[in-house]
Amino acid sequence: MSFDLKIMNADDVPMRGVEAVCVRPQVLYHFIWRCVFTLIFLGFIACFFAHFFHERIVLPVGLPEQIYDFYELLEVPAAPYVTGVLSLFFLMFMKISASMHRKSKMPRSWLIYATSDGIYVQYRSFLNQNFDLQDDTVIYIPASLVSWMREVQYFVKGHDSTAYMKGVEISVKRLDQDLIQGAVSAERLRRSSSGARWNDFPVSVSEDNIIRVKFSVMKPKPKRFIEAVGRWYMTKEKAKLGNISAKQRFMVKHKWEEDDIRRAIEAGSVIEAIKIARRVRKMGLKEAKDYVESLRTK
Repeated sequence: MSFDLKIMNADDVPMRGVEAVCVRPQVLYHFIWRCVFTLIFLGFIACFFAHFFHERIVLPVGLPEQIYDFYELLEVPAAPYVTGVLSLFFLMFMKISASMHRKSKMPRSWLIYATSDGIYVQYRSFLNQNFDLQDDTVIYIPASLVSWMREVQYFVKGHDSTAYMKGVEISVKRLDQDLIQGAVSAERLRRSSSGARWNDFPVSVSEDNIIRVKFSVMKPKPKRFIEAVGRWYMTKEKAKLGNISAKQRFMVKHKWEEDDIRRAIEAGSVIEAIKIARRVRKMGLKEAKDYVESLRTK
């Protein structure tokens, strides 16, 4: 077990023989969308060929009147062009959804793997798991460096849209900004051998040593994940960060509160409690130590 924060390969993560909480894509969700687009595609293909065999096909008696009316529309000369274009359109979505479903089942397609010894965060999206497997894509945060974790909700404002996001934040002591920011930035520049990639980047780092992980159709959800890791790490209440610009969405300063001091003490993080006390109560080091000690003895 290492006590240093580091970047490592996903294949080097010890994922057997330990009690852990693993965050992975929801396979069923992607399977359902794959089935939906496949059925729509097959429906338009059937309509396309029904135009050419219209006179040979006899619909059974007793069907709803709307079905007979729709079937008559397939005789229109433009019907094969419309259904052909729509078939190609949904063929594209069928292939995309099939690719997402296939990637969601890959062994390496996890987002967070948390144990009592530390937390592994994979900053490569599961949608880009076709990239070079030799790339280092995992941040390892030893338990001794985890200050606290919490669920977050926020809106990201882009040029012409606003997206609602959910995720978790991990506050890290002595975070090597150059190391982590460099690794995450390098991942944003990578592409597959074919030159393609998904612009999905689930992990970013703030300037106040917080790693934010976006949960996009993941299981368990952020709330359940925080509850599960609460037996090992100090957790904070859910935060709603409001609107954040796309450029600055990962540069939100954390506002410490009095309750955070007590939570740190309850979690056994006395040093962290002293740091929080100095910020919240504007104390010197000795005063903060005495204050935390008084809370511990109550």
